[in-house]
Amino acid sequence: MPHEPGGTSSITVTHYGAQLNSPDYAPLDTFTMRKSIRRDHTWHRGGGAR
Repeated sequence: MPHEPGGTSSITVTHYGAQLNSPDYAPLDTFTMRKSIRRDHTWHRGGGAR
């Protein structure tokens, strides 16, 4: 699992699209999602929210 310093994992997403009447696709927007790779052991043992 790829991870970053500080215990997070991330994925970068690029949204592609074409301008009106154009056949060419190009990047329109890019964003990065991050989440902690640490587990909440209490939740994984069934002690989490119900």
